[in-house]
This record gives sequence, C-alpha cells and structure tokens, in this order.
Amino acid sequence: ELECRYEIVLKDQTLFIKNIKYKDAAITLIASGNLFTDMPWMIHLVMMRNNKNKIIGFEVNSSRVMHLKFNKLE
Repeated sequence: ELECRYEIVLKDQTLFIKNIKYKDAAITLIASGNLFTDMPWMIHLVMMRNNKNKIIGFEVNSSRVMHLKFNKLE
C-alpha cells in the first residue's frame, strides 16, 4: 500500500536501514528481534519471523505509528 522500500544492510560491522529518500540510519540491537534506529518515524523495529525462525520482515512501532508491517522481498 505504501509503495516504499527499506533495506537493512551491514556496513563496517554496523547495521543500517536505507531508503532512497532519506539518509542511511544506524541500527542498534536492543534485544532479540528488537532494533532501534536514528529515524524519528521508525524508532523501534520488531523483526517478524516464520515458524522456521527465518526473518520475513519487520514491524514499525514508533509514537503514533504502531504495528506497520514491511514484508521481506526475496
């Protein structure tokens, strides 16, 4: 619906979230499957996994944006 794409990449031993419209933002692991970013509208990300424990996407939970899901593209 949103027609936007984010990528999570590893650069120099640090994870970053990328989008073509915004500057790359560092990601910090705070607990298993819970990540914090420097993006004000995407502060808390929760990794979504399938029954085989494979990551299938993430959910944004920040301020007024709650449970916004992004599915992993292969």
